This record gives sequence, structure tokens and C-alpha cells, in this order.
Amino acid sequence: MSGIFDISSHTNGFENDTIYYNNPMAFLAEDNRAELWEQKIILGTTWADICLEQNQRLAGILERKNMQHWLDIRGDEPHDWPIWKQMFPIIYLRFKFDFNNKDATGILTPVTQHANP
Repeated sequence: MSGIFDISSHTNGFENDTIYYNNPMAFLAEDNRAELWEQKIILGTTWADICLEQNQRLAGILERKNMQHWLDIRGDEPHDWPIWKQMFPIIYLRFKFDFNNKDATGILTPVTQHANP
């Protein structure tokens, strides 16, 4: 639900593997491990969110890499709990849908649930 995805401005120039792998703007741009494409990433933000630009930048990286993601920008609420409370049920329901399974209008369709044998 929104956030700072480039932590380099908070490390006073210090770099190591811990910082690198906790800095999605850095490692996602460079990393090509196959399991990254198995993830479904949802970025939830608003037009008034102090982290809007970070969400848009990360969505751009994911788009260039053809990684499954959804950038959900809604309303003009600030970066705080009231908007997250509104977003959470929508994002939760979104996980029940397949990001690649869209109908002719571009609407996501539900993931097929398989019963256990």
C-alpha cells in the first residue's frame, strides 16, 4: 500500500547487500531471476500521496520488465490509514483475479479455483 521504494537517500551513501535487496528500485531494475516474474505486485496510492512518484517509478520498472503488476491510483487522500482502509478490501479481492486473464474489455476475470482431489 504505497511506500518508499528507493531507500538510497536514507543511507548516507552506504551500500551493501542488505541495503541493495531492501531497495526495490535498485534490485528489481537489475535482477532477472525467474521467480520475480511469478509475483503479482499491487501498488496502491493516491494522487495526493507523498509516495506517488515512487509508486509510478516502480510501476515503470515493472512495466519495462513485463512483470505482473497493478498500479492503483485513487482519490486525493494523503498517505495515511483512512485511504489504506478503503483500499485494502479492493486489493484483497484483486488477488482472487488473474492479472493475465482479461476479457475483451480489459476487465480482469476470476482465477479458476481447483478443488482438491
